[in-house]
Amino acid sequence: MAAETAPPAADIVLDKAAFDEVIVVPALRVPKKKCHEFMKRLSGHLLNRPRVRNVEDDDADHPDTKRLLLSPDLSLHDLPEEVTTLVKEEGLDALESSIHVGYDYWPAAAVLKRLLPAGIEVPSAFETVGHIAHLNLRDEALPYKKLIGEVILDKNPRLRTVINKLGNIENEFRVFKMEVLAGEDSTAAVVQQMGHRFHLDFRKVYWNSRLEREHSRLVGTFDPGHTVLDAMAGVGPFAVPAAAGGCRVLANDLNPDSYAFLCTNIQRNKVADKVAAFNLDGGEFIRLAARNALESEAQAALVSVPFHHVIMNLPATAIELCTAFRHAFPAALWAPESLPRVHVYGFVKGDEAQHEQELKSRLESALGAALDQPAAYHRVREVAPNKTMYCVSFVPPVEIAFEDERGPDAKRLKLEEVDYDC
Repeated sequence: MAAETAPPAADIVLDKAAFDEVIVVPALRVPKKKCHEFMKRLSGHLLNRPRVRNVEDDDADHPDTKRLLLSPDLSLHDLPEEVTTLVKEEGLDALESSIHVGYDYWPAAAVLKRLLPAGIEVPSAFETVGHIAHLNLRDEALPYKKLIGEVILDKNPRLRTVINKLGNIENEFRVFKMEVLAGEDSTAAVVQQMGHRFHLDFRKVYWNSRLEREHSRLVGTFDPGHTVLDAMAGVGPFAVPAAAGGCRVLANDLNPDSYAFLCTNIQRNKVADKVAAFNLDGGEFIRLAARNALESEAQAALVSVPFHHVIMNLPATAIELCTAFRHAFPAALWAPESLPRVHVYGFVKGDEAQHEQELKSRLESALGAALDQPAAYHRVREVAPNKTMYCVSFVPPVEIAFEDERGPDAKRLKLEEVDYDC
């Protein structure tokens, strides 16, 4: 109902002067000589707004004291125990203080809440990708998207571009349509993660800054000297830190742009002696690697087996793509105890109590056999209401893993003999 009566977006103007006002905040009167000491002790309760001081001179009747301004979220009559204890121990005066504030004082959410019509959800969080703010606005907020972009850019000096996602990811390269709402029309970015710098173009490749913890967690389970296949590597957020940690990595992505940035990031992060990059279909990449028949157009090189881990980070379809492990491993090259541990990502909906069983059922259906070793289920994050991302770690069942006798012979080549330049 609110959306039907909302004023047209063109009628809403960002008048910064309209945000000038006087607000009253709790304050403590403290001796000048002990001002810094009390500021440290009260750091979690002080006024904290850009370009607004939280310490000011006291009035003319108190030349030897300062006023420490507390958070406007606090009430003079209901201060936290930590504050009231300090007041009693030090004999401080608690009082109210008036300060003049303007547009710069108010956070983005407060500004937008005042500007947007009632019933329009105010964006409370967004993903940052280098200098880019990535929004995913609801339909009712779209008429006000330019205003929202302007305020987000105003309130975040480190950002230069605000974009909004258009539609869902519906292509094999995991990229989505987007529009620039404010700032520079530039989506080429550099992102720092786990001590490494990743170059990418957000329009052309997949990147999710919220997955840094998961990247760190999984890479932390690999032992130095192990070989890792990263079948859907993107621009390298698993591959680069794994190589930096001492692993040998075969990294692949179907998207030519992701492959190009993957090669760039391998070189710039100085792990070219540990990573070989490929531009193949993920399933084909796994099957060729298992047969020692994996070639790079740039290298024309073969890669040794066995490898120890396989990463499949394509949550929308990766579980179903585990069909690639059916009869993928030649018995001449592999033994049952040498089969790799696969880490496949997937989305699941519905009752949380049924998540693991549903993931197991989908996985076994794709493999064509029951797991003969227990899988591990790691809950990664909630991606939407009633939609959760998991990492399932398993070893392919021996029953379906091995290639039949008609499979092609594969030439052996030690990993040390591969030229790793992209």
